[in-house]
Amino acid sequence: MYQIESVSDRKCIREKVYQRESVSERKCIKEKVYQRESVSERKCIREKVYQRESVSERKCIREKVYQRESISERKCIREKVYQRERVSERTCIREKVYQRECVSERKCIREKVYQIESVCKL
Repeated sequence: MYQIESVSDRKCIREKVYQRESVSERKCIKEKVYQRESVSERKCIREKVYQRESVSERKCIREKVYQRESISERKCIREKVYQRERVSERTCIREKVYQRECVSERKCIREKVYQIESVCKL
């Protein structure tokens, strides 16, 4: 769905590209939900790139939630890169929560690198 008011105003509600072979198999390539008001203002709500082969197997490649008001101001709320093969097995590669106000200033709040093999092991 697209709604175009002018050249600099564009509001994109949802964009999905996926392939479904059966009920238990679904491969989602790209899913974007964002809103653009002008060239310098862009609010990206959700961007997901993942692949699901079965109910117990899910590989999530990238998930970003951020808000950009201008070229020099960017606030990134959540960035996750992880891979899940089973229900009891989870391997989290990178999780970052940071805030960038300008080019020379960057505040990193949290950065985690961990691996969980089973539910009992933390």
